[in-house]
Amino acid sequence: MTSRTIFAACASGLLLLTGACGGSEQGTSEGDVGDATTTSDVTTMTGLSAVAPWARPADAGKNTAVYLELANTRPEGDSLTGVRSAAAERTELHESVMEGETMRMRPMIGVALPSGGRIVFRPMGPHVMLLRLRDPLVPGDTVEVTFDFASGRSLAVRAGVRAP
Repeated sequence: MTSRTIFAACASGLLLLTGACGGSEQGTSEGDVGDATTTSDVTTMTGLSAVAPWARPADAGKNTAVYLELANTRPEGDSLTGVRSAAAERTELHESVMEGETMRMRPMIGVALPSGGRIVFRPMGPHVMLLRLRDPLVPGDTVEVTFDFASGRSLAVRAGVRAP
């Protein structure tokens, strides 16, 4: 068993344990990313993990959302400063909030990811917006999204496209 396999298993176990115990909630990944260790739905790189990523289908020119959970198993905290994807003209971090009786989306900037913390991107909560898709996303496709952190680290994630 390689050290990467052991690391991925430990990170996955820690992520599951963190999820069961709570933590700072605020979003999951699959794919092969440079220096990352990958299983079917977990991408881990230098203590940053993305679990169970998925995206909603949408036509070219339309907007869609990506959901997942990001976790930080590093001894120091970090901050999510941005997100990018070649699949869309613009990519933004958003959150859904109730204003009176209306649900609205607003941009998120500089989301803290403390040591041992996690950010849960989910429908009707924080999420990644892909604005004006370049090509349609249909169930069975994947879309790559890269998360950028204040530490200078980046985590590329492949999200499977599926209906909610």
